[in-house]
Amino acid sequence: MKFLKYILLFGFIPSIFFSQSFQIFKRDTINHLDKENKKYGKWIVFSSKPKCDKDSVIIEKGNYLGNKKTGVWEEYFCSGILRTKITFNHGRPEGIVSIYHENGKLHETGLWKNNKWVGKYKEYNSEGKFIREQELDSLGRKEGKSIFNFTEYEPFLINGEAALYNSKNQILKEGVFKDNRLTDGKVYIYDDQGKLSRTTLYIAGIYAGDLKK
Repeated sequence: MKFLKYILLFGFIPSIFFSQSFQIFKRDTINHLDKENKKYGKWIVFSSKPKCDKDSVIIEKGNYLGNKKTGVWEEYFCSGILRTKITFNHGRPEGIVSIYHENGKLHETGLWKNNKWVGKYKEYNSEGKFIREQELDSLGRKEGKSIFNFTEYEPFLINGEAALYNSKNQILKEGVFKDNRLTDGKVYIYDDQGKLSRTTLYIAGIYAGDLKK
């Protein structure tokens, strides 16, 4: 990556104003410090060995306000591929967060607050295929229905209310699960053409009949 070497400028502002410092990168001023060495404005963090094989790779960029991270910050792998995109509020992660696989495919996304995922959380595999969706309460605990892509996700256990989908985004099972077993709910059966042919009902883990179309 070609870039201008850091140029640190001090005291060029008249003495009636406070002294500042900043760096220049591609004809833009970055990495501002005020007279108290507090960060503000646009910031770019560059790599150094041995973290990356080469120096001066951008590994993080965003904005500071009052020496605290604010707005969207992006973090990168040494390859230059986006690693995370995190929203900050007064220096704390708060808002939309996206985490990526090393190949650039989205891995996780949702809302982050008080060091926890909250609200609707989604997860994808390394090929970018949807794995699961989960509603979380303000304390980061599961609530509501879990949604799984049955063909991609291999969970240890599914417990509680959930729905399973296939790779064609067709629902396979929905209801209450106990250790991966549907105890109360519906099972959807499709023909060779992918058309829904039957919907069966289970109560207390026992087949209770077919539902009418």
